[in-house]
Amino acid sequence: MERRSLLFQLVRRDFEQRFVGSAAGWIWGVIHPLVLLGSWTFVFSVCLHQKMPAGEVTGSYPLFLFAGMLPWLLFSETVQRSASSLLDQANLITKTVFPAEIVPVSIFLSSLVSHLDCAGAGGGGGGHLAEPY
Repeated sequence: MERRSLLFQLVRRDFEQRFVGSAAGWIWGVIHPLVLLGSWTFVFSVCLHQKMPAGEVTGSYPLFLFAGMLPWLLFSETVQRSASSLLDQANLITKTVFPAEIVPVSIFLSSLVSHLDCAGAGGGGGGHLAEPY
């Protein structure tokens, strides 16, 4: 990984640009999955009366949903944003000697940082998620 500093700069720039102009800033990256989790929990456990599968380690349905939702949201966001990333960074790629393959990697790492923030806020710091319904 000889271009570590370049990758770090691209990740930092992408993370900052994604939330610039937003009223809540990077907090929106935490709020969105938690609101989504709350709505999914309401729909599946209250409206559809879904229960935990037998033999699960946790008895908390929101924690069960969160464990599957965060990796899916990371994958979905990374694929969606990486698809257009080379076109978005066309000026940088064509006008300088620049490794084009580093752009989608920086998108993934930026999304990973955002999702780790959410996992810390929702999974680790959110005591309400650990209690069974």
